[in-house]
Amino acid sequence: FSVGPAFRASDPDAGDSLVFFALPLTAGGEVFTMNAFTGQLTVQGRLDFTLQDRFELRVGVRDSGGLEAVVSVNVTVLDVPEPPVLVPSQSFSVPENAAAGTVIGVLQATDPDDPRSGPFGPFTFRLATGATGGSFDLDADGTLRVRDPGRFDFETLVLRQQVAAADVSDRTSLWSTGTVAVTVTDVNEAPVVPLQIRSIADEDVSVGALIGAPLESADPDTNPSFQVFFWTIISGNEDFAFSLNQETGQLYSNLTFASPMNRTLVVEAVDRGNMTGRGTVTVQVTDMN
Repeated sequence: FSVGPAFRASDPDAGDSLVFFALPLTAGGEVFTMNAFTGQLTVQGRLDFTLQDRFELRVGVRDSGGLEAVVSVNVTVLDVPEPPVLVPSQSFSVPENAAAGTVIGVLQATDPDDPRSGPFGPFTFRLATGATGGSFDLDADGTLRVRDPGRFDFETLVLRQQVAAADVSDRTSLWSTGTVAVTVTDVNEAPVVPLQIRSIADEDVSVGALIGAPLESADPDTNPSFQVFFWTIISGNEDFAFSLNQETGQLYSNLTFASPMNRTLVVEAVDRGNMTGRGTVTVQVTDMN
């Protein structure tokens, strides 16, 4: 772009052709070029007020006989407000199933504007225009929060690193958009023991007899280090009529039963992270006659 009006020169010698030139006297002045024929000074590079706001040039004109006239020219760079930008490569982590409102982190931004022209702060943040999904809330001060805990389930997420898009502005009311990465981390969750029924015919009941299939549990964790590894009977077995294999969950008879009966046991499953889940098991001794 052009810097001011074109330079003008006159020569008392009729018929002389004039050629304009410009030489930098300060570092960085190479961004300026001079049109040798029109005298128009232009910028061919990028000017940044915060890095350098003043340049000194030697501007001259030369006639066809080699005579020159030279003047010193100062070029002042004016500051133009620029929007702040998010600090790049910001990343946070949040545990799965964190409650709504949980603070994930506080976004950071920088302002390219020179402090001599400001201050232009403080920064104001908002979720990026058009950003949807409902995973995040963003306070005006840059505090990023969980909005919907259901969207932070480690086991069901296809991508366990989520991206939050945010806008940031300052007192100039100019906005820029950036992103931050949010990694969802795995948390041990308690196993679930459903209501179960195990049956055996009374004529088959003897000490050590297997009673149905091993007990079942549902563990939301996919990480093997968090899954169920220990079973125990909590109540309903005060007469020690039954035993339970602590590793497999297989139920056994410790007595013989001469007649049909129902017994309700409360059992507990413990996972490798020491989380527990309890449920009831109904043991039915049935009459085969």
